Amino acid sequence: RRVAEVICGAVRLKPDAVLGLPTGATPIAAYLELAKRASAGACDFRGATAFAVDEFASAGRTTPGTNSFYYRQYLRMGMRALHVPNPAAAHPDEHIRAFADAVRRAGGFDLCVLGIGVNGHIAFNEPGSGLDSRARAVDLTPESRRAHAAAFGSLVAVPARGMTLGIADLLESR
Repeated sequence: RRVAEVICGAVRLKPDAVLGLPTGATPIAAYLELAKRASAGACDFRGATAFAVDEFASAGRTTPGTNSFYYRQYLRMGMRALHVPNPAAAHPDEHIRAFADAVRRAGGFDLCVLGIGVNGHIAFNEPGSGLDSRARAVDLTPESRRAHAAAFGSLVAVPARGMTLGIADLLESR
């Protein structure tokens, strides 16, 4: 409820807010609460835009386990737009850099909500990523891949690479 209140607060302050939103088990309860508040008219997301902070590489948009699939399941707030990198992009590095440019063209993040992965990763910025890192494709650590195995159905099905906004991109959030 507290996370939902923070997100609703940002949208009330700025109805056309640009949000950076994570995936994973932790935010599900907040997304369900946000959907409930939106349904009840307690928070209006119709002007808000959300961007994913990362995505797997070399998978289809409808592949269970991808962030594209996750957002279709859990983000039900009636937002103006939701942007997710294309997991099937032929050139992941170029694609995620263009995606980061799209965030900047939208005005940058008014609020970016992040989680910390089992090995300390933020978005797909694996341990050791520099504060000056920018959007890029990355090799996922074995810990990160294991953490997603259930969502993909098996460890072997989890892509070995991901696309992520860099730490520097995320720190530009207001």
